[in-house]
Amino acid sequence: TRYWRDWSSDVCSSDLPAQAMLARTKVSQVKRDVLAIGWRFNTDENVTLPSNNSKVIVDDTVLKAEFLASDNGNKDLLLRGNTVRNQTDSTSTIPTSVKARRIVYDVDWSAMPHAAQSYISRRAAREFLSERPESPKDARSASLEETQAWLTLRNDCSAAETPNILYGTSTAAYAAYRNNRR
Repeated sequence: TRYWRDWSSDVCSSDLPAQAMLARTKVSQVKRDVLAIGWRFNTDENVTLPSNNSKVIVDDTVLKAEFLASDNGNKDLLLRGNTVRNQTDSTSTIPTSVKARRIVYDVDWSAMPHAAQSYISRRAAREFLSERPESPKDARSASLEETQAWLTLRNDCSAAETPNILYGTSTAAYAAYRNNRR
């Protein structure tokens, strides 16, 4: 039986459910990795998190939280699982609310911009294909598509708070940013 693309023609039809499960797992892993970067569509800044019974618990959809000690009584805070921990005294006892400089959330596929969906799909496809020795040509093609999708995602949903050498929007924008900081 020949399937839609050449790479799948080498797959026995009885292997398709297993291959589909591996592909779905790969998409989930890549989605989490990409969303953890923190994009405009899944990031909130300067969020106050309330303390309840001397603990600060965040929603299960929080992937990452960043805290500044200067915003939180010089406490070194860290998110472990869904509990904020005080690294200064190695406990999760936090009697007052805390301020997160940045919170990054997991979002449903349908709530993501098309550029994010496209990049995640292409990166997962490239990783999936590169793990299969029978499809090196398809993996190379997927790599090019992934790069193009990454550039679109960077332009549409920039994760960078300020331009920098790696992710600057342009040399002129970076120069203007640098000049304004002086």
